[in-house]
Amino acid sequence: MKRLFSIEWNKLFYNKGTRIFIILYFVMILLMGITLPNFKPNMNGIEVDLIKLGALEFPGIWHNITWLIGFGKFFLAIIVINNNP
Repeated sequence: MKRLFSIEWNKLFYNKGTRIFIILYFVMILLMGITLPNFKPNMNGIEVDLIKLGALEFPGIWHNITWLIGFGKFFLAIIVINNNP
């Protein structure tokens, strides 16, 4: 098992494209965490504040953030496709 793990680690670590996509994935998660509280969409001329609506409070944050980060699965899929020889 250790040998298989080391083979996979070497495939991921020494591939330049994979490193770039992994870094982009974590940067995307970080940027979502920074910009989401400051994002105030405008609907029908009314500015909607997500913080006042409670979208970033405890019960709803797991649903909202995981839905947004779910789009990051495309980056992970590209990493897997990129590693196939």
